[in-house]
Amino acid sequence: MSLLPFAMLAIRQVNASPMGLRQHTPILIDGPGNFAASNGVTGGSGSPNDPYIIQGWSIDASTANGIEIRNILNPATPVPPPIYFVIRNVFIHSETNAYADIVLDSDASPQGLSCFECPGNIFPGVIANSTLTGNGDGILLRDSNNILVSGVTVHDSQTGVHLLDSAFLNIRGNRITDSGTGINVSSSLVDVFYNTIVNTDNGIFVGSYASLDIEHNYITGPRGFTLDGSGTVIAMYNRIIGSSGPTVHLYEYGVSEYQADRINLQNNTITNSMPTNFQSGPAGINITSSSSAFVAGNTVQAGNSYGIMLHHASGSSVYHNNLLNNTIQASDDNPSQNTWDNGYPSGGNFWSDFTGVDKCSGPQQNICPSPDGIGDTPYVFNFNTDHYPLTKPFQ
Repeated sequence: MSLLPFAMLAIRQVNASPMGLRQHTPILIDGPGNFAASNGVTGGSGSPNDPYIIQGWSIDASTANGIEIRNILNPATPVPPPIYFVIRNVFIHSETNAYADIVLDSDASPQGLSCFECPGNIFPGVIANSTLTGNGDGILLRDSNNILVSGVTVHDSQTGVHLLDSAFLNIRGNRITDSGTGINVSSSLVDVFYNTIVNTDNGIFVGSYASLDIEHNYITGPRGFTLDGSGTVIAMYNRIIGSSGPTVHLYEYGVSEYQADRINLQNNTITNSMPTNFQSGPAGINITSSSSAFVAGNTVQAGNSYGIMLHHASGSSVYHNNLLNNTIQASDDNPSQNTWDNGYPSGGNFWSDFTGVDKCSGPQQNICPSPDGIGDTPYVFNFNTDHYPLTKPFQ
């Protein structure tokens, strides 16, 4: 999925803080006719080139949602025109954890009205460069489409960014810390790029939705990301490091797939050096009751854990991964249904405990002497075989 230009959004990369901001009571904009100065709007006309602006506020959200925009689409209009708005440079805080800092509910444009990943796309709804702290949800998007969330800092919340029954969303370049869940995705057609999620119990949790792209995120915590019943998910170039969360203090997994299908895990780096409860089966990558997973180019160093575990999985292809010093490198209880190499000469995975030699080449490894970077003997594990183990880490 393509990267999107943001210069046209006129968003300054400045995080909000209490300094220099004016106090404001919680803001509620209910309906398209209520974008007004009395409701915290500081400028704009709602057009693509002149969006409504809400900025410069410090808001205590202990008694209500900090900023809530809802019902701005006219259901009587077959294709209602979008209203363009930007929320930026706000500081929203709470001591109660009972509400949300920012809520968009039935907002922005209908699904498919704009080309979400086309060059030059302008998102009708933008939340940017703000700091949100101490609430139930930092940002809640419900029944809202074509929204960009960028450059937002969320900390000490139950959920940093919560996406519910929405579509065409781009969650990019945000920082979420000290929270229960970093990003909770129960929506389709979502890009989650370049976010930093630190010290959370759950980094990214994805429910039973499809068409998601999760790339270049940095996550530390006992659970990296969870794909629960999801389909058609790309997860690439993410770095996941095992660490303690606010309430969960033993490493559990880097990536967990449960009843998921068409999942593409590529070029992720998963490491862990913290304690685990090995009896509970912690793993760098855990794929359970799932199908058609493609697992390639990942580096897994999960410590006292399984490296990659397939449990009741089928149709999975696992190759070109680096499995480094895991207590149990891999496990597959459905060996006839999954493959752990890509044939010859592409090869399989690099296993740090492989003790074979490389003196020969060819599909049968019988052309000697002719080393080819593939071990002359298969790597056998519980309960499958990599027929062409690599003798050097895949790069």
